[in-house]
Amino acid sequence: MQKTVQNSATVSQMKTTSITRLRTDTTRLVEELRAGADEPVLILQNAEIAAYLVSTKLWEELQAELKRLRQRNRELFWDGVADAESEHAQGRGKVYDDVEDLIADLNAADDAAV
Repeated sequence: MQKTVQNSATVSQMKTTSITRLRTDTTRLVEELRAGADEPVLILQNAEIAAYLVSTKLWEELQAELKRLRQRNRELFWDGVADAESEHAQGRGKVYDDVEDLIADLNAADDAAV
């Protein structure tokens, strides 16, 4: 069964089933996922999203991507720390007495980058 489901910020076209149908279709749904279905199955309860049923392949891919993104985030963070320490050591850092001045400089830098 295909339905359009809206969840706060996203609208997706995906396979959906209710909790009631899940009870009767569990074997078929799991077999479809094991056979290579790449899309998750959206489980609805009282017309609200209750859960997603995903294949082990998709789950493992998502976990690997999450791990990669977390690692990249840590690298970017520590690169930023190293840059800030280097600027400070070279006397290029600026000390702000007022947070509004800092925000104004950050906004100006953003505007210049665009």
